[in-house]
Amino acid sequence: MRIDSDSLESIKERAAARDMTVQEYVVTTLQRDEFVERFKAAFRETMELYGDVLAEADAADRVEAAAQHTDGDADTDAPPSTESVAA
Repeated sequence: MRIDSDSLESIKERAAARDMTVQEYVVTTLQRDEFVERFKAAFRETMELYGDVLAEADAADRVEAAAQHTDGDADTDAPPSTESVAA
């Protein structure tokens, strides 16, 4: 691989800052970039296959959470009483 001198110096500085060799830095950077691309592709594929199911499950979870919120003590969300208690 050929790298111009300015880019190589930048790569060397970045590698040194991470206590890595240039080779380790370049390979790690390429692997991270490749992982991101594979992750995006897997996400797109998952959404194409299961997007409707996931949306339905999300909607059901929201309904359940709302029902649990309203089933609790009705006064939990009420502001504190301002009435004074006679001693």
